[in-house]
Amino acid sequence: MEEKKKEAYKRKIEAQLDVWKMETEKLKAKARKAKADGEIKFSKEIETLEAKRNDLRARLKKLEASGKDAWGDIKAGIDRAGKELRESIDKAKEKF
Repeated sequence: MEEKKKEAYKRKIEAQLDVWKMETEKLKAKARKAKADGEIKFSKEIETLEAKRNDLRARLKKLEASGKDAWGDIKAGIDRAGKELRESIDKAKEKF
C-alpha cells in the first residue's frame, strides 16, 4: 500500500510541476511581449523627441535668418518648443 501512495504522490507532484512549467512559460511569453511592446513604445517616444528636437533646430535656423522685428516672436516660439521638449524628455525618463 505504501508504494501506491508514494507513486500517487509522485504523479501528483509531477502534474503540478507540469502546470507550473506551463505557467512559467506563459510568464516568459508575457515578459517577451512586454519587452517588445516596451521597445516599440520606446521607439515611438524617441521618434517624438527627435521630431521635437528637429523642430527646435528649424526654429533656431529661422531665428538666425530673421530680422530684428521678428526676433521676439521667434524667440518666444523657441522658448515654448524648448520647454515642451524638456518636459517630454523628463516624461520619457520617468516611463523608462
